[in-house]
Amino acid sequence: MSEKLDDGLQACRLDRTEDLLRDLGRRLIEAHESERRRLSGELHDNLGQQLALLSAELVMLRETLGSSPLVVDRLDKLLAHTVELGTEVQRLSHASQEALHNVVRHSAAAGASVRREAHGGEIVLTVVDDGRGFDPLVEGAMNGRSSRAISTNRDLINLS
Repeated sequence: MSEKLDDGLQACRLDRTEDLLRDLGRRLIEAHESERRRLSGELHDNLGQQLALLSAELVMLRETLGSSPLVVDRLDKLLAHTVELGTEVQRLSHASQEALHNVVRHSAAAGASVRREAHGGEIVLTVVDDGRGFDPLVEGAMNGRSSRAISTNRDLINLS
């Protein structure tokens, strides 16, 4: 009887330790996500301010040098590219935040990383975590709602 009691206590301690480890992992990811969100916000705000300043400078330059249709056309194109870049930065920032939110919410991971790289004129966003995973190419690997959400996010990011 003493052995059963010891086994039961050991099982309870093990369960409690596992619960504490899961909770710690979840809190670490949440802290990591919070820090990424803060850094992303700073980057987005800083980049947004720089793009707004560039747009304002282009408008002022256009007004100053606007006597030539060729100059006006070129400055208008630069201004349009600047606005487009701001939109792309917003999409990437949103996609990064959404991906990290999903890691915290669904993966039970202890850690995650986000990498943004430029490849051939495109920006590639890669999110990796050490949680339970799924294969989006395997039918039924996820419930339909999550699968639709990933497809919708992919479509929104790929809009040009």
